[in-house]
Amino acid sequence: MFQSDSKISSSALGPVGVARAFIGWSVAACLAVVWAHALAVPLRQFASTGSDPATWALPLTLCALAVTVVAASCSRVRPHYLAATLGAGVGWVVLALFVPGSAVPALALWPVALAAAFSSHAIARRLPASVDDVARTRRLRAGLWTLAALVAVAQLARLSTWMTDPSTDWFLTTEDPFFAKHECLSAYVYGGELALRGEDNVYDATHYPGLYPEARSETEVAQLTVEDPFQYAPQFLLWPAAALALTQDYPSIRVMWFALQTTLFFAVVAWLGIWVGGRAGRGALFLWPLAVSAFPALHAMQYGQFHLAAIALSVAAMLAFETGRNRVGGAMLSIATLSKLFPGILLVVLLAQRQWRALRWTVGFVAALTAVTLAVFGPAPFLAFVGYQLPRLQSGSAFAFGEAWPEVRDMVIAANHGVFGLVIKLGEMGVPWADASVAARVNRVFVFGLVGMAWWVGRHGLTNSLEREQRAVAWLSLLGLGSMASTGAFVDYVPLTATWMVTLLAWRMPDLARGRGRAAAAVFLVVWVFQYTLLGTVPVGDYFEPSVMLPVSALSSVMMLGLFGVALYWLLREAATVGAASFEPGRLLEAWVAVYRGGDR
Repeated sequence: MFQSDSKISSSALGPVGVARAFIGWSVAACLAVVWAHALAVPLRQFASTGSDPATWALPLTLCALAVTVVAASCSRVRPHYLAATLGAGVGWVVLALFVPGSAVPALALWPVALAAAFSSHAIARRLPASVDDVARTRRLRAGLWTLAALVAVAQLARLSTWMTDPSTDWFLTTEDPFFAKHECLSAYVYGGELALRGEDNVYDATHYPGLYPEARSETEVAQLTVEDPFQYAPQFLLWPAAALALTQDYPSIRVMWFALQTTLFFAVVAWLGIWVGGRAGRGALFLWPLAVSAFPALHAMQYGQFHLAAIALSVAAMLAFETGRNRVGGAMLSIATLSKLFPGILLVVLLAQRQWRALRWTVGFVAALTAVTLAVFGPAPFLAFVGYQLPRLQSGSAFAFGEAWPEVRDMVIAANHGVFGLVIKLGEMGVPWADASVAARVNRVFVFGLVGMAWWVGRHGLTNSLEREQRAVAWLSLLGLGSMASTGAFVDYVPLTATWMVTLLAWRMPDLARGRGRAAAAVFLVVWVFQYTLLGTVPVGDYFEPSVMLPVSALSSVMMLGLFGVALYWLLREAATVGAASFEPGRLLEAWVAVYRGGDR
C-alpha cells in the first residue's frame, strides 16, 4: 500500500475515495479527541459548573469521534463545514440532554468539528489518487494499516479520557500505580510554583516525596499531587510559571499540556516525512500510527514528560535550519537544550558544519531565555542548579527513587535505559565491579565519545550530497544516544526516538525479507518490538521477577545502543567510501549481521 511512486500532492482531482477519506479521518480523529478534552476541561473550570468529569469524559470522547466521522465523510462532498457544524450541534444536544453537567464542556465539539473537517479534507485531497487503487489491490497490507490506525485512534481516545477523568483506570501496560498513575508534569508545575514563591533551592530533594518520603509538600494549585522532583535547567521554569499565571487548576494545565505536546509530535512527524520525501518519506508518513501508538510515546504523553517535546523540537529545529529558517530553528533548539540538555549534542554538529547563523540564533535565544529567567526568578535557581543539582545529575543521586522507596527498587533499576543504568543492571546481575561510581565514570566516557562522534558526523558525515533520509537518521541517532547519556534515562519514554526512527527505515524491510538480508531484517524487527512494547521492563500485569526482568531490560538497552550506533557507523562508512553518494537503509540493516559476527563490510 505504501510503495506507490506517486507524489503526495494536491494534484489529485475528482471525488476522494474511501481509503483517502479514512486516512484523513484517522489523523483528524486522533487530534480531535485530544483537543475536545483539552478545551472541555478549561471550559468547565472557567464556567465554574462543578460538574464531575467522570460523568461526561467518556461520552465526550465518543461524541468527538462521531463528529470526526461526519467531518471525514463530508470531505467527499460540499459544504463539509456546514455538515460538521450540524454534527457537532447534534452531539452537543445529545450530551446536554442525557449526560448531567456536560452542557458547558460539550461546547468544545464545535471548534473540534470545524478543525476535523478542515484537516481530514486537506489530508485526503493531498493524498495521491493511487492510494484508493492500492487499497483495493493490496488488501492485506491495507488491512494491517487500517488496524494500526484504529489502534492509534483508540489509544489516543483512551488516553484523552484518562486525562480528563483519571479514575477511568484505563492503564497503558500495568495496573501498578508506579506506572499507571505516574505524572512527570506535576514536578514541573510544583517546581514553577516553588520558584514563584522565591524558594532558594527548587531542586532540594526534601521538597519531593519521590525522593524524600517524609516530605510535606504544600501547594496552592488545585488537585496537584506532588511526587517527582524538578530536575531541569532553571530556564525551563518559565513554562510552568506561564501556565500557573493562566490558571491554578492542575487538571486544566495537564490536559492542555497533553494536547500541545501531542499536536507538536504529530506535526513534526508529518514535517519530517514530507521533507525527507521519496519512498522513505512516504513510508514514514504512512507509518505514523506506529510512531504515535508506540508505548514510549504514549507514556510520554500520559506523564506529560517533556522528553517528547524535546525530541520533536530538536528535529523540527534541524528541519528549520535545513530550510533556511534559522530564527525558528534557533528558538526551538534553545528550548529543547535548556530543558533536557542532551539536545545540545546537535550544537556540536552545527559547530562542526560551521553553520554560524544557526548557532548565532540558537545562542541568542539561549541568552534571551536566560535573561528572562533571571528577571523573573532571580539568580537563586541558577546557583542551586550549578551547586546542588548538576553534581547529583552526574552521580545519579538525582534519580535515586529506589533508595527512597525500596519496594520499587528493582523496577527503577530495570527501567533506567541509559548507559549509567546498564552498568547498574550488570552489578545487580553479579558483575563485581559494576557499581554506581563505575557507572558514573563509564557514563562520562560515553558522553565524551558521543561529543566526538557528533563532531565527526557533522564534519565528515552530513555533507550536502547526502540523502535527506540519511540526515534524518543521523539526527535521531544522535538524539537517541544523547538521551541515553542521562543518569536517569527511563525506558517509559526514552525509546520513542528509536521507534520513530524505525518508521524511516521500515520501507526496506520487505525487500530485505525477500533478499539476502533476512537475518538483518529479523534482528531489526526484534529490536523494534522490544522498543515498541518495552518488553521485560514495563510488562502487562504484575512485574517479572528481578532475575528475569533485569537481564531482559539490559538486553533491550544494548539493542537500542546498537540500533543508533550501527546507524551512525554505516552513515560514516558510506560517507568515507563513496563520498556520501547514497545511503541505503537496507545496507544499514545488513550491517547488523557484520557487526555481530565481527566482520567488516
